[in-house]
Amino acid sequence: MDDPRPVLGAFSAAGFPDHHGDVEAFVAYVESGAAVLEVGTPTVDPWLDGGVIAAAHRCAIRAGHGVETTLATAQQVSAVTGKPVIVMSYWATVEAHGVERMTHALASAGAAGCLVCDVPGGQGGCLYVLRQGRGAWYAGVWGGHAARVTSGVRDS
Repeated sequence: MDDPRPVLGAFSAAGFPDHHGDVEAFVAYVESGAAVLEVGTPTVDPWLDGGVIAAAHRCAIRAGHGVETTLATAQQVSAVTGKPVIVMSYWATVEAHGVERMTHALASAGAAGCLVCDVPGGQGGCLYVLRQGRGAWYAGVWGGHAARVTSGVRDS
């Protein structure tokens, strides 16, 4: 980053209050000054989130929203706002979808990256997947250990 000033980030679960409403909310966040947008993948057990966000996850899940809604939201919000969209997810969702498949889907949706903060196996950190340049995505773990690249996936 060339500009070290803080920026406002905004989070909402995909599909909350509904798919159309989630996109509208992200547009309103940008109009209110948000520079980074975080789209949460609805999950049945958002154990790291507080009560309000957990309720949004439950509402979105009850309405049938999940990974596909998250990808559609990320794609639409990125196109409409021109702002980077980071997808937030839990490991169970990424694992169920498949890490490589999820990475390709994120790239196709135009997401700027993905953050998964409940990496299993005592990693002591978060999995991140970031877009590097036009096609390469890299996954790594940071936290209790130094960041390291664990894979490179091309979206084309």
